[in-house]
Amino acid sequence: NLFIDNAYLIVIAGGMTFVIITGGIDLSVGSVVALSGVLAAKLLATGWSGVAVMLVVLLVGTALGLAMGLVIHYLELQPFVVTLAG
Repeated sequence: NLFIDNAYLIVIAGGMTFVIITGGIDLSVGSVVALSGVLAAKLLATGWSGVAVMLVVLLVGTALGLAMGLVIHYLELQPFVVTLAG
């Protein structure tokens, strides 16, 4: 039950492991997970189908990550500052 209830934390921890191993830092993970949960709940409450909600949540999370990555790369800002702001 512990692994089933917290499977999303295992996935997040695995992703953060790769980020830390490569020398980076990402402080926006918790915020993006919270936003994804609230967005999914709101969309489901308004009557969206589950598949559509999953696609929208994945697209929003990907868009946020891409936006922060582009800001880090092209504006050459510190990942700590960008992901904290994200």
